Amino acid sequence: MKKLILLFGLSILIAITTAVPIILADDCDEIEYMGHDRHDEEESPYEELGDTIGWGAVFFALGAGLPYPFRRFLPKLTKKLPMFKSRISSLIRLLTKKHVLLGLSAIVLMVIHGWIMYLAEGKLDDEGWLGIIAGSLFVIATIPGSILIKNIRVKFARKLHTATLIIAGLTVLIHVVA
Repeated sequence: MKKLILLFGLSILIAITTAVPIILADDCDEIEYMGHDRHDEEESPYEELGDTIGWGAVFFALGAGLPYPFRRFLPKLTKKLPMFKSRISSLIRLLTKKHVLLGLSAIVLMVIHGWIMYLAEGKLDDEGWLGIIAGSLFVIATIPGSILIKNIRVKFARKLHTATLIIAGLTVLIHVVA
């Protein structure tokens, strides 16, 4: 019965997302808001490429960081979804094994994203500075992370690594929203 309800819910979700047109704020160029001028300038292809690479960096960073909080909630999650226990566990194990590779890939993509966005815009605004701060915090977090590779039981390095990445994640969130 639960599988039937889940299947029904997923089919409704798919129907809604494909039938209803999605309107993003960037797509509303024709509407003039009261007191605001229309933005006639188009994004350059390089800026779109930079945005895509930036989202790729976010994806890799989440892949590197999410297994650790999910480990705490794994027993509760598998109690509610016992049919997915083996898949969830194997996904978390895989992401944990690839943690360093995903994290370094995210940093490389962040650097490429920042470089392309700077070249596309030609200047560094507040949003760019926030990105630089966030990227620097990710690079700084690799120092205690490299200590953890050698000796996984160093609690101070683990707390510093985690705290730096949480602050970096919040900075990225502000960077994306701003």
